[in-house]
Amino acid sequence: MKRQENTDSWKICEKCNIYITSKEHEKHTENCENKTEIKLKSYICDDKFYTDQLDEKAPSDDIADLSEKQINNLIFLSKLTMHTCNILLGDFVIIEESGSNKIPIIRRAWPTTDRFITKIFVCKNGLCL
Repeated sequence: MKRQENTDSWKICEKCNIYITSKEHEKHTENCENKTEIKLKSYICDDKFYTDQLDEKAPSDDIADLSEKQINNLIFLSKLTMHTCNILLGDFVIIEESGSNKIPIIRRAWPTTDRFITKIFVCKNGLCL
């Protein structure tokens, strides 16, 4: 059985200058003028990645030599998302919950080979302060 690959990518909307997934691009560009109708789950604007998709990731072999504390200070993003946001391996990133009074969390970016470009991943205790 052949595994189905996710071929999603980031495409820029020429009207509003944000990156949208290729799956949502056509629908977005048709409704871009009507801002109230645009409800994107994930997008990139001004090198900032906005998403409502956070998942737990099991530690992988590429970080096996790191301590638990080091692993919990990582945030995992797809390589494509990191590239689109101009984030380099090990760069500090700020994680904020939109509309919340919670203190933002700072973590180091680490690429994942995971095929979901719209998600961020953390290890079990990765968002604990």
